[in-house]
Amino acid sequence: MNSTSATFSARQHHSPPQYPKRTWRRWLTALTATPVLVLAPVSPLALVAASANGPTVTLVGSFQDELGCGTEWEASCAATAMTDADGDGTYEFATDKIPTGTYEFKVAHNGGWDENYGLGGALGGGNYSLSVKSGDSVTFSYDSTTHLVQVDGTSATIAGVGQSKAQWISADTIAIPRDLGSGESYALYASKDAKLRLDGEEISGAKPIELKGVISGLTEAQRKKFPHLADYRALRVNMSREVTAAVLRSQLALARWDVQDGAKKLTAFTALQTSGAIDDLYATALQK
Repeated sequence: MNSTSATFSARQHHSPPQYPKRTWRRWLTALTATPVLVLAPVSPLALVAASANGPTVTLVGSFQDELGCGTEWEASCAATAMTDADGDGTYEFATDKIPTGTYEFKVAHNGGWDENYGLGGALGGGNYSLSVKSGDSVTFSYDSTTHLVQVDGTSATIAGVGQSKAQWISADTIAIPRDLGSGESYALYASKDAKLRLDGEEISGAKPIELKGVISGLTEAQRKKFPHLADYRALRVNMSREVTAAVLRSQLALARWDVQDGAKKLTAFTALQTSGAIDDLYATALQK
C-alpha cells in the first residue's frame, strides 16, 4: 500500500473524539436544536438574475434552437440570457452563430411569458424580425426603461415578417402603414401553391408584381370607409378584376425596398389582409 492510500485508510477509520457523557449530551442537544439551512438547486438562469440589479432578461425567438436552447421561443433558456454588465439598465446579447435566414424575436422577463416586450416596446407586443447571413455578428440591446430592442451589426431587421401589416382594401388599392419599412420600391407576391419563402433578403416562390405608390394617399371615400387606415400609404394595383380575383386565392406577401446607389435593400416583407378587396370584387359582381 502506498503512502497516499495508507493515509486515506487511517483517516477513514479514525475514531470520533471521546467526550464525557454530560458534555456529549449537551453537544448532541445543541446540534439537534440548531436550524439547518437547506439549499435548493440553483438554475443557470437564476445565477444570471442574481448578477444583475434588474430583472432576468431573455432574448427569445425562432433562432434559439440554433444557439443552444432546447427549442424555439424558450423564455427560460440561459443560453440566450441578456446581461447588464455595468448596471445601467441596458441588457445585451451578442452572437455570430445564427444561420442564414429570417427570424422573429422579442424579450421576456424573469424566465416566463407573464412579462414580455415586442415591437415599439409594447407589453406583449408583436415580434421583431431579423434577416441574417451565416457568420454575421449581431448584437441585441434591450433598454429596460423604454423596453425597446436595437439590433447592431451586419444583419438587417425587416419590418412586418410574420405579420399581416398590409391591407388590400379594394380591387385596385393596397394600404400599408407609413412606418412599414422604407423606400419607394414595392411589389406584390402571389404563390398559387403556397411556396413563398424569405431567406435573408431573397424572396422565392413567386414573381414580383410591381406596385406604385399613390402620392395623394387613400381617396376620401376610402378614408371614410376605413377611418382607422386614413393615414396609411396607398399603393396602386394595376390588374384586371379577373386577375385580381385569381391572385386573391393565392398565398400573398408584400415587399418594400430602399434603393441606394443602385442597390436594393429589403426593408419590409409582410402578409396581407384581403377582406376589403374580396368585398369590393364580389359586392360589385352581385350588383351587376
